[in-house]
Amino acid sequence: SRTGNLDAEWPRHQGSAIALGRIAMHAGPAALALHPSFMSHLRGFAAHDHQLVQGSACEAIGRLLQAARKLDAIEPLEPMLIEALPMLADVAGHEAADLRVEGCTVLKQAAKACPAVVRTRLEVVVPPLLTAVKDSNVRVKLSAERTLLHVLELNTRNATLDEFVAKADMASARFVRDYARRVLARLKADSDDEADE
Repeated sequence: SRTGNLDAEWPRHQGSAIALGRIAMHAGPAALALHPSFMSHLRGFAAHDHQLVQGSACEAIGRLLQAARKLDAIEPLEPMLIEALPMLADVAGHEAADLRVEGCTVLKQAAKACPAVVRTRLEVVVPPLLTAVKDSNVRVKLSAERTLLHVLELNTRNATLDEFVAKADMASARFVRDYARRVLARLKADSDDEADE
């Protein structure tokens, strides 16, 4: 049956996602030409029905973005990232806490690598993060805070917060502005870089 085949295929898909992320992270400039192909495959894995495949794909996309950023080669990935942001935002709002953390982490990497691209989709990216900062799971909450710091560019571009607030509903606008002032302003932009390596 088709369901049986899907159940049997997920370990292979997860392994492929992990391998693509590792190759992107460690192959250096030799893998640059493959980055768009990697991103295309990983986008598909991020939409997979199995949580472990989704989580591995998000982690691999984060590694790919991190590697491309270090090599100053992010531009070829930007069009695919624009398309992938809604899916990654969905992962950040998933019912499973581990997936919410992975979703937040990959959104943070996207914001670090392509702030202008993420800025075009704030209405999609920010709402699940606002929900996540209220999460009772501390890992989810802290990950969402770090991600919001970068998505809203609080240490580099004040206008991003203002742009989101101008388009958000009144309750979200009030919450995010207050949260940014009370909590996010106290976070250092690079205090989590070791965790990203």
